[in-house]
Amino acid sequence: MLNLGRLKHLAGALGIEREKLLIMLDDFDRDPRSLVKELKVWPADRKKKSRDVINLRKPWRLLQERIYLKLLLPRLVATRHSHGGVKGRIAATNARAHIGNRFAFVTDVAGFYPSIRCRRVSRVFTDHGCGYDVARALTKLCTYNHHLALGLITSPILANEIFKEVDIDIARACQKMGLR
Repeated sequence: MLNLGRLKHLAGALGIEREKLLIMLDDFDRDPRSLVKELKVWPADRKKKSRDVINLRKPWRLLQERIYLKLLLPRLVATRHSHGGVKGRIAATNARAHIGNRFAFVTDVAGFYPSIRCRRVSRVFTDHGCGYDVARALTKLCTYNHHLALGLITSPILANEIFKEVDIDIARACQKMGLR
């Protein structure tokens, strides 16, 4: 649980002054595009579509890192089936569990992060004990163009939290059918 009722609690948890947090939120409201550089990234083989990625500029990058390290990482625990954005897990650790199987199903959800809108992100924060103003501020700081975005350090952990129940349901269904 985050249990951050007011903006002063959020500022304290992030190790910054409340006034500085308010200024940063105000700057973000005025011109969020000035805080990022938008990029298009293509896979090495160029056979797949490009992805929109953002590169953060200071001070937003530093604030994102604090949110991730001080608030999210210690409190949001991914299921054992999640590998994306989970420390110590990568695509290879996921693949290892399937070595020797006769079949493998591989999928990539197109536009996954952009499909996760602000309302769902805000619900993560309110469900974890944040007051309305805190949830609104964290949602603003953890989204871009009103959705999760590639390039934000907080996107994978928030996506894992939002889809935790789906992950558990898929794992149960696989277990019932004797699948991994």
